[in-house]
Amino acid sequence: MSKAGKIAPTRSFQESLLEAQNLVIRREHQELLPDHVLMALISQENGIVGNILDVSGVNLQALRAALDSSLARHPRVSGSSTGQVFASGPFNRAMVFAEDEAAKLGDEYLSGEHFLLALMNPALKDTSAAKVLAELGLKKDSVLKALKNLRGSSKIQDEDPESKYRALEKYCRDLTALARQQKLDPVIGR
Repeated sequence: MSKAGKIAPTRSFQESLLEAQNLVIRREHQELLPDHVLMALISQENGIVGNILDVSGVNLQALRAALDSSLARHPRVSGSSTGQVFASGPFNRAMVFAEDEAAKLGDEYLSGEHFLLALMNPALKDTSAAKVLAELGLKKDSVLKALKNLRGSSKIQDEDPESKYRALEKYCRDLTALARQQKLDPVIGR
């Protein structure tokens, strides 16, 4: 598999790319497509792309079903070449555009959100992944807004930036919010 190469991927994005390759092999495809990568990104537990899409109002189950349907139409390969994964042209273009998105955001590492933004590049509008996202109503400005909401003004400057996003919400409980929802036990002297 080729990579665009200028910017190193984050650990999370590396895992997604590996899972996308595994998906290619499991489905007996030969080419790594943006669809495979997007499927891996939205399947990632606590992944930022799933959160961005959710905040942007995209129905993740509908997206998963549409990607699954798209991948089912992709030709299968059997025989001696099974297990070899080749990067498709659309995948390579998406990686180059993802690097461009990372540079625009001032990030030092390539992450899943950059790949998602790259899929909205007009040069990739004919890919099935981009078509599926467009059919579900996803717009680049809503992705950028959700991204700003999730990561604030922080830049990706290390291999594991996802662990720093919304750290308070991950590791703390908002007692005021729980009290408003009447989910706290009524204890005197709290």
